[in-house]
Amino acid sequence: MAQGLSRTFRALFPPPRFLKMPTAGIDMSASGVKFVVLNRSVKGVVIEAFGTYRFKKGVITDGDLVERSTLQTVLKRIQKEHGVHFANIALPEQKSYLFQAKVPYTADDAVLRASVAQNISEQVPLPASEARFGADRLSREKDIQHVTGVAYARRVVSEYSDAVSASGITVKAMESEMNAVPRALLSQGDTGTCMIVDFGRTTTKIMIIQDGKHPLFATTLDIGGHALTQAVQKFYNVTEDEAKVIKREKGIIPEEGNVGYLSSVLTTLSGLRDEVSKRFEYWQDRARNEKSVKPIEMIVLAGGNGSLRGLPEYLMASVGVPVRTGDPFVNLAPFNEVVPPIEFEQSLSYSVAIGLALREFNDD
Repeated sequence: MAQGLSRTFRALFPPPRFLKMPTAGIDMSASGVKFVVLNRSVKGVVIEAFGTYRFKKGVITDGDLVERSTLQTVLKRIQKEHGVHFANIALPEQKSYLFQAKVPYTADDAVLRASVAQNISEQVPLPASEARFGADRLSREKDIQHVTGVAYARRVVSEYSDAVSASGITVKAMESEMNAVPRALLSQGDTGTCMIVDFGRTTTKIMIIQDGKHPLFATTLDIGGHALTQAVQKFYNVTEDEAKVIKREKGIIPEEGNVGYLSSVLTTLSGLRDEVSKRFEYWQDRARNEKSVKPIEMIVLAGGNGSLRGLPEYLMASVGVPVRTGDPFVNLAPFNEVVPPIEFEQSLSYSVAIGLALREFNDD
């Protein structure tokens, strides 16, 4: 059976067998484009190239590609300046439809997929002819197979693949951000259930990943780290760049003389904590009542603000399970053998791109 959305789209865009050049992971979002190229060395998988290209607001809005020409200009620069010719790309979480279904059990993967396809319009608000999806097996109950999947409208798939291809980069595979992130942050062989909180600049994405790779829940919050930066700016009356330095150094660690500072940033951060707690409790309730759903055992932080000092402890006090900052290098060459060229604080914002590039070395 096609293993998730990733293999479904690989089948739609099969690479020629002679392609051996490194493949980039390209993450396109509202703020710009991030890319990572990985390669194999004698010490393990290493980062060969990476970069971030920003563009103005409005090029990509709520997952919609509004200004295709601007995106293509950026992609052409990546192709020219870094020699990127092949890429695995992410489709926006905002345009995805996560679903779970029950179908008759069969050992034949093709028959199972056909059963899901037959009733896909009951799972997502798309006509069957317009839906592009991938599905994975979850648990089995006698003659019933529990299945999870991610679907996209054909229009979204074509929109992004055409834009990348027109820039001179060959698309080898397409998948959801929700498939890429756990591949970067969770160790190979990890079979637990975790919540990933991707704390970005203007939004926060919450994903629940079961068995180390299956996305079962996702939502995007209009809460981001830039609001914290603005709170620091206002409190200290400093520039944005100065506020970022203060935020990075102080975090939310209680220290002598910073009561006022903490109050200003926690007023903003409490909204994120409350939303995370709400989703956490919702999922734990489901796990108590549904056999196919497993409880969250850990929360992993990612995104450009995921390394905020004191954030794991702050969230852990509300949810009662371990909370840790993610490590996007966990499946790369050991740190004591090869020091990655990306600073760790930066690396968290490259989680999607790293996960996409890892497909070539860890195709699940």
